Amino acid sequence: MVGRTAAEAFERFNSQPVPSPIRYAHMTEGNRGEYMETARSQLPGAALPRDISSGEKVDADIERFIATRHEKRVRDEGRDRAEEEVWKASARKHAAKQRQQARLEWHLHYQGQAERLRRTLESLIAHHEQQAEKLGGDAA
Repeated sequence: MVGRTAAEAFERFNSQPVPSPIRYAHMTEGNRGEYMETARSQLPGAALPRDISSGEKVDADIERFIATRHEKRVRDEGRDRAEEEVWKASARKHAAKQRQQARLEWHLHYQGQAERLRRTLESLIAHHEQQAEKLGGDAA
């Protein structure tokens, strides 16, 4: 066994006669052990006896499935993109309207503030001029 290549070991393993089915315990509901027979090829890790000639058919099926899904995704994304563009345009329009409204409100605020300050300062100026005259208009 020592010194064999993997290919030699694989050939030796496959050339051995297949033993009768192996029995193993299988637990079922209620923990009742039942014995089931399993062929060597059904054991975990055993080579699977499959006809690989159908691989091309499977590959074609997989490629057809992938192509179909891709076409559906492109079609759905196209529809979603159109909806998203409409939404973005609507959002831009709404944001522009909000900015315009904010500009108008600030304009009104500054106009009102200027008017309030003008009244306050004019009356303050008049008050200071009266005080200066009381204290001696001749000193100037």
